[in-house]
Amino acid sequence: MQSYYLDANIIRNLAEASSPWRKNARALRSLVGVGAWAILGSLELLEELTSLACSDAERYGQAVALFWSIVGDRVLRPTGKLMEIELRTGAAAARAEAYLDSATIANMRALSSDRSGMASLREDVRRLKSEDEKLWNDIGDGVERELTARARGGQAPSGDAGPFFCEKSVQSWFLTLARSQGKRLGLSANHTDQLRVSRLPCSRASVSFCMAQILRRHRSGTEQRFRANDFYDRRHYTLAAMAGCFVTEDRALRRTVGEIGYEPLPVMTGEEFSRRLVNDVEAGGAALRG
Repeated sequence: MQSYYLDANIIRNLAEASSPWRKNARALRSLVGVGAWAILGSLELLEELTSLACSDAERYGQAVALFWSIVGDRVLRPTGKLMEIELRTGAAAARAEAYLDSATIANMRALSSDRSGMASLREDVRRLKSEDEKLWNDIGDGVERELTARARGGQAPSGDAGPFFCEKSVQSWFLTLARSQGKRLGLSANHTDQLRVSRLPCSRASVSFCMAQILRRHRSGTEQRFRANDFYDRRHYTLAAMAGCFVTEDRALRRTVGEIGYEPLPVMTGEEFSRRLVNDVEAGGAALRG
């Protein structure tokens, strides 16, 4: 089964009645319905989709209906929880534990389908992912110190990132995170020191993306701290690691991914996704097309 993680704009484009992509929404439902494809959802996607509710109720209704029809019960836990599972087990979260429980999903589905429930839904989303900010800042501050030290030594990255992005470097910054979070989780130092980021897709994605964000900022001479959008981009990229492919039109995000020099996650444009969708439907024959 092929799995994908779509960003909110891709979902909105597929759902909107006037969009040229709308014709692909039915094909996507067909592929999901027969088990050929899986689309993974998240709290972040739901939160972003609800922003439409106040400005355009009709577009919101279309988008959230498509979201639930293609995602179903495959709504991922918050990034921090997925990484906690990896830290505890030394392996990627199994699909059964990677998704929110059925009661939580049912509640969010009900809230997202009723405009009066928007405030409650947004509050639930904020609560479920509230612990993640500190985790991101911890690893971000460590990478920032590394880059600053290099800059002062005349080794500021420019052009090719070179050895800054290699398995050893990513493993080093991952262990900084693992040791810090391991203490909070009650894990032994011996356990965390034996963890390998190459086996942990969400941890590898989050640390690598954080490093790439800071690398881009240093190259541009920007000294500002992370913005809200930076956190969302990193979370989406981390969550997409559970699917294995991220579909987005966000150029800034794609440029950041382009900086990652160690096992970057495949990223597709909406057009590339649409072509693959059409090809798979045609390969499936008339019965699949409906």
